[in-house]
Amino acid sequence: MLERLGRPESDLRAIHVAGTNGKGSVVVTADAVLRAAGCRTGRYTSPHLVAFSERIAIDGQPASPDLLESCAREVLPFADEIDATFFEATTALAFTAFARAGVTSVVIEVGLGGRLDATNVLDGGVSVVTSIAHDHADHLGTDLALIAREKAAIFRSGGTAIIGPVKGSAGTVVRELASESGAVVHVFGSDFEATNVESSDDGTAFTYRSRNRLAPIRLHTPLRGAHQVTNAALAVAAADAFTSGGLSDADIMAGVKSVHWPGRFQVETEADGTWVYDIAHNQAAAEALAENVQSSNVPRPIVLLVAVLGDKAWPEVLAPLLAVTEAAVFTIAPSGPEQRRWDPYVARAGLDPQAPIEVVPDFDKALAIARASAGKGTVLVAGSCHTVGDALRRNARA
Repeated sequence: MLERLGRPESDLRAIHVAGTNGKGSVVVTADAVLRAAGCRTGRYTSPHLVAFSERIAIDGQPASPDLLESCAREVLPFADEIDATFFEATTALAFTAFARAGVTSVVIEVGLGGRLDATNVLDGGVSVVTSIAHDHADHLGTDLALIAREKAAIFRSGGTAIIGPVKGSAGTVVRELASESGAVVHVFGSDFEATNVESSDDGTAFTYRSRNRLAPIRLHTPLRGAHQVTNAALAVAAADAFTSGGLSDADIMAGVKSVHWPGRFQVETEADGTWVYDIAHNQAAAEALAENVQSSNVPRPIVLLVAVLGDKAWPEVLAPLLAVTEAAVFTIAPSGPEQRRWDPYVARAGLDPQAPIEVVPDFDKALAIARASAGKGTVLVAGSCHTVGDALRRNARA
């Protein structure tokens, strides 16, 4: 399909980001740092929360409808001809939009895995693996070392490999494949690090150190949680490598500080109480969210409003979240694909019958019940991008 389109990706220099969790946060932060340094950028993420145009951003803003429609008219006939998947067609659309807009510096999120992902047609100059955990077991399996092998397949000879704090056999595999690829390897915790972490209601501050920079830098990200500090450090290391060390401290500070990434412990205080939106949809992300809840000062009681996709390991997602909330409402996200929706009644049946958990399949009723149950406390919306996006849309936070 790209051949038929004239290889729109051929002139793109990319930061290419894979991993189980943290991909999106690394992408938006690296993009913000590059823009602070004066680069024109393209950014490709998935899935979206509210609007499709969130996936394809140019200079930090969703691509215009006119540009997307023009490119779609070019891409869709070829996509239909070869029966391309939605993600394949969207990836081709993104590359075409970037080429049409004259953008050559791009930050790209892998959709799933890495080796066979549509984005892996890129000859990425800088490749990042953020983390390795269990997710998409139906496609990637449950062996973390094998999952690591899939994700590390984005490393390129002559490029730079940025590796997050991946532990155990998965970490060994990622580091070995990075070295075997011929890439220059930078590992979190040895080649660069984030220390002296301080959390507050307006984000997280930390000190970034790198062997490539003369002195440490004190940075502040609006994103909350220790995991977001790691993501920010990975993004800075990637952007620094992408610019061959051409970033100033001021560029890095301004870029990291300017990040806006909805649905990642997004706290909104309304007249009726507090809302927290987080797309956590696997065990590792749910555990990080639970830590954020515990360390935050959002008002109690906290009522969990949750809908998880049926192909996810929802018992592992629910356990840490139920442990830090006073009550829960299990529901169904209307935008979730019907064939992938969970059965909230089955989820409820496997839990303590005395626990204060309601099943309300109607999403609008579930929102109202959760809000009433929390009173002036907090409703925590989690479980998937669909759940968070549907809630943001209904609460006019799009």
